[in-house]
Amino acid sequence: MAKTEKKNHSELKFLKQKIRDLEQENKRLKRQMAQVEKYKHISEPESKEEVEEYHESAVVKKGIPCDACGKGFYKEFEIMDKCFGTCNICEDRKRLK
Repeated sequence: MAKTEKKNHSELKFLKQKIRDLEQENKRLKRQMAQVEKYKHISEPESKEEVEEYHESAVVKKGIPCDACGKGFYKEFEIMDKCFGTCNICEDRKRLK
């Protein structure tokens, strides 16, 4: 009878370990799902308009070439209805419009 007790004991121990492993995996997957739900709005555009805006903004726009260095382009920004630009290489500033 000693053999069956050992067998049952090891089987019980094995099943308890299996339950622990499955509970840990379940907890980990729940955490991953919560994280995906939390950041889902960042990666997925919700409407067709947002998709179109995303594609339009993804188009690389070459700016006005820099007069000072000739290599860079002016990055445009507006201050009080006036358009200024700063070169991305030499950081030269100029009023564009």
